[in-house]
This record gives sequence, structure tokens and C-alpha cells, in this order.
Amino acid sequence: MSWNLYDVLAYAGKPASISPGVKLGKLYYEAQFFSTADHTGPVSAGAMTAIAQNAIALNLPPSTPICLDIESWPIYTVAAGDTVSLDKADQSIAKYIACIRGIRAAAPSLQLGYFGAALPMEDGFYAISKSAEHSRIRGAMRQKNTLLRQLARECDVIFPSCYTFSENESDWIESFRLTMEEAQRMSPSARIIPFLWPQYHSSTPGSVGGSFIPAPLWRTQLEQCWKLAGGAMLWSSNTITWGEASTAPWWAETKAFLCNKGIYCE
Repeated sequence: MSWNLYDVLAYAGKPASISPGVKLGKLYYEAQFFSTADHTGPVSAGAMTAIAQNAIALNLPPSTPICLDIESWPIYTVAAGDTVSLDKADQSIAKYIACIRGIRAAAPSLQLGYFGAALPMEDGFYAISKSAEHSRIRGAMRQKNTLLRQLARECDVIFPSCYTFSENESDWIESFRLTMEEAQRMSPSARIIPFLWPQYHSSTPGSVGGSFIPAPLWRTQLEQCWKLAGGAMLWSSNTITWGEASTAPWWAETKAFLCNKGIYCE
């Protein structure tokens, strides 16, 4: 399949199409799978069918990646160390597998996968930190990643979270490289389409959290995705307007990248 950028940005006032060179992706958030505030149980058969029917009705191209984002079924924890037992993780994995199989049964042609919270792989900052505590966290992640291979191999697409936790370009590149290696290990046959956010993560050290990533660093991220991944999903929260986002340097750099790669030139 061809390399593409996909738009699942949530900037307020964003047009339906931000560029002929950026295709629409689809992201189903957790609340869309459940009819109540309790998200701990399995997704109902009716909800799985409704998601499948909605995706079909969108009439998107057959190769469009469909991302399922359910984060309430625990696989591992980070902040307090990994406190999820293997039995509990197994129960969560069983729910994830049942959900993707149920949607696929109703719509076999969809290209389905889970957001990185379900398939943790290498988690941003922890992938590059040299502290003993974070090394221990990485070890716990890798143990769970081995367990998660059975889920990864149910996915047509793997969507790792590759957000920016450092102003240092080499930090992001190393984290991204480790994430790509882990994703390929978990499912050699799946497409890998990372989530990129044009802003620094709120937990980035210093005062840059939430601000737009400078053009050179953003171009590096796009180039690394071009080199090592099957595309990229552009994601954002809805706290900023498209008017503000589209005048920030990342967007001009994105358009320059698309033209340089022969995808679309304005």
C-alpha cells in the first residue's frame, strides 16, 4: 500500500479536508463503544455492529486505517510501576481481541487496529530515559508486549503513540526507532502507522508543553515516518482552533514535505 498522511485532527473549525495530499483516517473513541459510564466490561455485540456499520457508511477507501481507542482495560501501568497482574492483563487482552473480531465479523474489509494505549510497545519518554526506575518500567513493558503479541496479530494496523516529550531531536528519533522495532517484532505483517501530534506533550520538561513543534523537528518526524513506517496519523486535541494551528510552522512544513515526496504540491 502507498504511504499516506491521515487526518484525525480535532482542532476546532478544521475543514473536512485540510489538503488533497492528506487523506481522512478514522478514530473511534472509547465512549462510542459503551452506552454507560462503566467501560470496564466487554463491548456489546450491538455496539460492535454499530461501529462496523458506521465505518462502512463513511464510504472511505478500502485501505483507510480505522483506529479503535479503548483505554479502560488495563494491560500495564507506568506512574506507580507496573501493577497489573498477568491474569488481569490476560482478561483485558481477551476483551480487546473479542472486540476487534466482532467488528471484523460485521465488516471484514475494514483495516482495523488499536491505539497505542492498548499496545504499549516503547512508551515515549521511558524509551529514552537512562534512569534505573525507567529501565525497570521498560522491562515491564517488554514483558507485557510479549503477552500482547496475540492481540497485535489480530490487527491489520498498529498505531503506536509517537508524541513529543523532549525538545531534543535525537531523543525523539531514538524513541521512535525503538517503538518501530518493537511494533515490527509484535506483528511483522501489520501496517505500522504512528500517531503524531504537532504539539509538545503536556508533560514535556520546561515550558514548551502544549506549544507547536518547531518546523525542523516536525520535518524530522515526518521523514522518519516516511523511512520506517507505512504512513502517519495526524492527531490533536480540540483545545486550539484550526485557524491557529494552520498558521503555525508545522503546517507549512507538512505541505512542503508532501510536495517534496511527490504526494501533492499546491
